[in-house]
Amino acid sequence: MICIWRFSLCALLLILSCSGLVSAQTKMVNSWLPEYRQYYRDIETSPEAVLSALQQDVPSNNPNHIQAAQYQILLSRSYHALSFADKALTHARNALSLITSEHQPWLFHTAQLAHSKALAMANEPRKGLVGANAAIIWGEINGDKQLVIEALFVRGTLLSSLADSQGALRDLQRAYELASEVEGHLLKGTIAGALADVHDFRREYQLAIPYYEKAVSYHRQAADFNELSLSLFGLGKANKNLGNLELAKRQLTESLILAQQYEDMQGVAFSLVELADIEKEFKNYSTAMTMLNQAVAIFIKSQNLSMLVASYEKMALLGLATGDKQLANDNLVKAKQVLNQTPLPLRNVSVQETAAELLYSEGEYKLAFELLESTLLEKERILSQQNSKQLLSLRSQYEIDVRERENKLLEQENKLQQSDLYRAETANTQLQLLFGSTLIICALLIMLAYRAKQHRITLEELANTDGLTGLLNRRRALEMIEHQVELAKRHNYPVSIAIADIDLFKNLNDTYGHAAGDRVLKAFGNLCTTTFRNTDIVGRIGGEEFVIVLPHTEISDAQNTLQSLSEKFKELASSLEIDKLSISCGLAQFESTLTVAETMLKCDQALYNAKNQGRDRVMQFQTLHSSVLEPYGGSPAN
Repeated sequence: MICIWRFSLCALLLILSCSGLVSAQTKMVNSWLPEYRQYYRDIETSPEAVLSALQQDVPSNNPNHIQAAQYQILLSRSYHALSFADKALTHARNALSLITSEHQPWLFHTAQLAHSKALAMANEPRKGLVGANAAIIWGEINGDKQLVIEALFVRGTLLSSLADSQGALRDLQRAYELASEVEGHLLKGTIAGALADVHDFRREYQLAIPYYEKAVSYHRQAADFNELSLSLFGLGKANKNLGNLELAKRQLTESLILAQQYEDMQGVAFSLVELADIEKEFKNYSTAMTMLNQAVAIFIKSQNLSMLVASYEKMALLGLATGDKQLANDNLVKAKQVLNQTPLPLRNVSVQETAAELLYSEGEYKLAFELLESTLLEKERILSQQNSKQLLSLRSQYEIDVRERENKLLEQENKLQQSDLYRAETANTQLQLLFGSTLIICALLIMLAYRAKQHRITLEELANTDGLTGLLNRRRALEMIEHQVELAKRHNYPVSIAIADIDLFKNLNDTYGHAAGDRVLKAFGNLCTTTFRNTDIVGRIGGEEFVIVLPHTEISDAQNTLQSLSEKFKELASSLEIDKLSISCGLAQFESTLTVAETMLKCDQALYNAKNQGRDRVMQFQTLHSSVLEPYGGSPAN
């Protein structure tokens, strides 16, 4: 098999060299045109300014393909930096339509990378891997280290979004090492920040620190103070977790000052909480309490309930440390009051552990043991549910192994490339034989690759979709929602979330039979597929219950879209030979201070109100008493 691979790859290289001689007269570019070089350098730091300048500097009516393609690539990258996934995809595809890999390979792969980045933002990172892989291979064969670095960086971020942290680290580490050998746009500091984030996610703080330090240096030189504050926070927190308290205190204090200067109040509060932990270790209890009180005030104002509970718990621990059991008890009560209003399972477990510690300090050993025992069982249950996410990493392991074998084979073949090309120039007869053999082998390989790809796609669809409706299943829908809201937090764009329920579905099954109920569910799934955008998320989360997520959509626009869906669904009744069909929807706007579970609780409450008010309507969440979520009692009739 190895000999066949070598034989076919050598033949392909010979064919490429011959075709290159034939098309030698075609002028190819391998860098940015002079008028676009500065735009390319400035996109990451000033995307709005670059986009404005490009819109005012439109090419002439009849630009050459090279100029037009580079212009479209820059537009795509600018929109990507500003978090406009649809526009980034459109302009990347425009660029690819103007060029081919045969006539302008460097420009083609540069456009492919812009397309891959846009696909990642549009929640299709797996599709983006194709373009990144091709760019890496072409860049290595042609000695274009700058393209290889950028392609590795793009593939690393794609793998990170697919929860393949090992693959992400491998690509980002290689990009980081190569970046020192070239002088280009993608600086080592940018890659260092991405590497640090992956190590921090894996809790490998000792490994994260050197990369955070590089990112801090990069952002300080670039005078990007907002990113500098974030990098300093990550660096200080990593040092704190490793026990380097004095150093961590200096770094977190600088992060705090920068956050205050740029009015990033959440950044201020997070830094205060970490600094309070350090002051507690130094036994500066009064200072620690003051910091926590300041953080609590910010979290109450912003309704960051998770961090509010954590801050109350830290104040309770301060009470235990100082022997003030009343202070500890009062803050545990406050934490439990917040937990009674919103579901935060892991925070609840942590508070219960602190409560057990308080009971122990009061001599209530039996009660402390019983509480701690029940809390540990609950913690194990929660963590076991979270471990299901690791299945995604296992599923991609096969693809990783295949890619490693292909890379090793490619490395071996590259070493033989020059000698193979030399022999090809003096062996025309052999070339004809190789050409014929290669066609046969390539046809077989294409067929095998196609069948493997189809099999892989089928397995992924079975794992991620609901078999009846064709929509996402509950697990995959919740995974994609978590990823989407993280993007919304990072890039500050609106996301609307709704829960839709088919009215009186049990009565429909009882009257027309379960086969008719299945037809209704399937018809609703088809309707959703044709109604919503590719970037929207629609999943079946219960028998007749569906979750709908609309990124980049204000709640008023989401209301109109869902109302249109409701009207279309009613019209299906006659074709399905059912007297009446309708849906009820509960709609809420995602807020960066809330978790996905909290936002879906809002949707549930709105759906509850829709059912109680007669069904067949779209209801937005309305706060009754305060902005703190309050659980409702019971479920309405179907």
